[in-house]
Amino acid sequence: MPSSNTIGVVGLGHMGGAMAQNLVESGYETVGHDVDANALEAVVEDGVTPAESTAAVAARADILITSLPTPPIAEAVYLGDDGVAEGATEDLVALEMSTISPDTTRSIAEESELELLDAPVSGGPEKARSGELTVMVGGERETYERGDVQGILETLGEDVYHLGDLGAGHTTKLLNNQIGSAVRAASLEAAAVAAVQGVDWEAFMQVVRHSSGSSYQFRKRMPRVLGRDFNPGFSTSNTRKDVRLALDMADAVDAPTPITSTVHELYKRAEGEGLGEEDSISIVKLFEGTTGVPVESEEQFDDDYLDWKEI
Repeated sequence: MPSSNTIGVVGLGHMGGAMAQNLVESGYETVGHDVDANALEAVVEDGVTPAESTAAVAARADILITSLPTPPIAEAVYLGDDGVAEGATEDLVALEMSTISPDTTRSIAEESELELLDAPVSGGPEKARSGELTVMVGGERETYERGDVQGILETLGEDVYHLGDLGAGHTTKLLNNQIGSAVRAASLEAAAVAAVQGVDWEAFMQVVRHSSGSSYQFRKRMPRVLGRDFNPGFSTSNTRKDVRLALDMADAVDAPTPITSTVHELYKRAEGEGLGEEDSISIVKLFEGTTGVPVESEEQFDDDYLDWKEI
């Protein structure tokens, strides 16, 4: 059963909005704010109580969730005028669930003096609504183990991990996205060659599914590519941003990233060619522009056709 706590959500886009819907459906009193009036209106229809500012959300919430697009926006939301720090009560616990750099997380915590956990997620809006996210948590274990905090994390996530000190969650999330972005790009590059070679798509996907080239990215993205579904689950621009953050994190410790650097240039090129707001799988169009052969199939494959959990 949910506690009597009020949960605040700031940032009600694809992920934040889906998490807010889940919290309402799970019985939590949920108050939210977004600078985008349409995003706020959408979740109000689902039962979220609107607030006029971030500070107003922080003042009413016992636990606050932020889901924001970039590190500068996160800093402004926490530290700026009408921000979290301005409105927060003494007992507020903040869960920073965006994909931002660990340095930004630590800087926000130090300047705001808030009780803060970084808790980025993986899984996309559909899993956010169903409470099946993977949650990567960094920060004080005592805060993490509080019953009310655990209740929220377990409502949102199917797999919840405490990974270490503050910033460990965002570090892990960036590394995960670094891997996923590279594997996605390699899978789509191979698919473009497959299209030129005229492969049987059903046979090709089943062979890869059961072979060493199989991956979550291949299994979940290929049906959408073949169906030419480029509606954004996670956009090209957001992918480029995350890869850039991963590169910056590696650069700070002088770690070599030749593969990730190439991947970043690919997503940057796609963004420059107008694909920024399409799903990140739209980078396949760059390969198609060279080969002249689209990666598509008349046969329809649903999203679960290559469900990784069956392997």
